Amino acid sequence: MPSTLRYGSGLFDVPVASVLPHMAIAGTYSGFAISISQTIAHDRKGQPAGAGEPHEKWVSDGSLAIGLFDRIELGATIQHLDSEEHGGNVVGGFARLSLMPASVEFLDLAVGARYLSSPSYGDDYLGGLQPGRLGLPDYRLHNQAAGFKEVHTNLTPYVVASARALRSDGFDLTLAGGWGAGLFSAGDDRDFYADVDAGGIFGGAALHVSLGGGRLLNLMAEFNGFDANAGVQLDLGGLRVGGFALAVTSDSYSTYRSRKFGVLASVALCAAEGALCDGKTQAPPPPPPPPDPGPTAEELEQLRRDSIARARSEEERRLAAEREAAERARAERAAAERRILEEMVFFDYDQSAIREDAESVLRGKVEILLARPTVRLRIDAHADERGGPEYNTQLSQERGEAVVAFLAAAGLAASRFTVVSHGEDRPLVHGANEEAWARNRRVQFVITAGVGDLGR
Repeated sequence: MPSTLRYGSGLFDVPVASVLPHMAIAGTYSGFAISISQTIAHDRKGQPAGAGEPHEKWVSDGSLAIGLFDRIELGATIQHLDSEEHGGNVVGGFARLSLMPASVEFLDLAVGARYLSSPSYGDDYLGGLQPGRLGLPDYRLHNQAAGFKEVHTNLTPYVVASARALRSDGFDLTLAGGWGAGLFSAGDDRDFYADVDAGGIFGGAALHVSLGGGRLLNLMAEFNGFDANAGVQLDLGGLRVGGFALAVTSDSYSTYRSRKFGVLASVALCAAEGALCDGKTQAPPPPPPPPDPGPTAEELEQLRRDSIARARSEEERRLAAEREAAERARAERAAAERRILEEMVFFDYDQSAIREDAESVLRGKVEILLARPTVRLRIDAHADERGGPEYNTQLSQERGEAVVAFLAAAGLAASRFTVVSHGEDRPLVHGANEEAWARNRRVQFVITAGVGDLGR
C-alpha cells in the first residue's frame, strides 16, 4: 500500500486494513500549501467576527511507521511542523491491528486508532483547543465555543475494511471503507463541516499500475468524512514520491474549505532484509533434484560388511584400550607391592627382637605374601661394626631368623624364606657414630621368585 499523510499504510488521509510486513519501516514527509485571499475572523467564542487577513502557509507533517508480525502497524506523527508563534506542533501516534486470517487473500479487516496532543499556540490563543484536521489554531474547535456541542478529536478510533476489486497482471484496484470517531466525525455541527459531514464514514480507492522492475504507480481518490482528496504516488522500489490535492470539491472561502496542493515523499526499509522494500518478487527456488533410487543390493551388502568391519575395529580398539589401562594399573600395583616387600626393618643395639615399628612393616609384607603364594624372599641380615666378627655374624643370623619366625607366625610357610647372615661386612652407612650404626643394624629383603605375580 502507499504511504498516507498521518495513518501509516493507506491512502492520503484515510487508513486501509492492510499493515506493513514484519519489521518493515516507513518514514514519510508530506507538505501542502494553504492560500486564501480573505479569511473569516472568529472571536474566542467561535463566532464570526468579520473578515480576516489573507492566509498563506506551507504546512509540513512527518510520520514513522513499523510493521510487526504481519499483523500490527505502529507509528508516530508530528503534524504542522512549525514554531509556537506560527502555530506550534501537534504530536501523536497511531496503531492498527489486522483481524483477518492469512488464508483470506483478497479481503482485509482492521481496527485502529490515532491519538493527537492538544495544540498550544502561545499566549495569543486560549487553551483547550482540540486538534484540527490541518493542525491550525481555530476557535471553532474550542469546546467552549458558543452554541456548539463539544469537540473530541484527541483520540480517533476506527474500523476499516479493504478489498481487491480487480486484479490483473498489470494493475490492481483496491477499495477501502470504514467508520471512525474523532477526526472522522467530530465537529460536524460547525458551519465549515456541517454540509459535508458523513457521520464518520470514510472510504477511498487506489489503482495500482505496475511499471516493471518493482516500480508501481498509485492513482488514489478518497473521502475522509468531510473532504474529498485525490492524487498520485510513484513507488520507485522503496522510495516513494507523489503529489495530491486536498478538498478538491471545496471552494476557497475558509481555511478548511479551500483547495490545498502538496507533495509527499516516503522511504520504506525492510529491516529483516537490510534493504529498501523494492516490491520485487523473489525468483522461485530451483526444482528439487529427482528422488534418489537408493542403493543396489550389492551396495547394501557392501554397506553391511563395512558396518560389521567398523564395529569389529571399534571393539578391538576398545578392548585394546581396556587392556592397556588394566596393564598400567597392574604395573602400578606391582611397583607398590614391590616397595612394601623390599622395605627394610631395623633393630636395637645388640638385640634381635622385632621392634614395634618393624612389626608394622612386616605386617604389610604379610598381607601381600598371603595374596601372592609364588613370591619368595631372601632375608639379608646385618649388624653394625661393634663386637667381634663371629659375634656379629651370629647376631645377624638371629635377627634374620626372628623375621622368619614373625612371618611364619602370621601364616606363611617358612620355606618361602632364606636367611643370609652378613654380619658387619656390608654396612649401609659408613661411619663410627650412632646414626650410622642404627642404619646398619638391619634386615633387607630380596625377591627371589614370583615377581611376575605382583600386582595381579
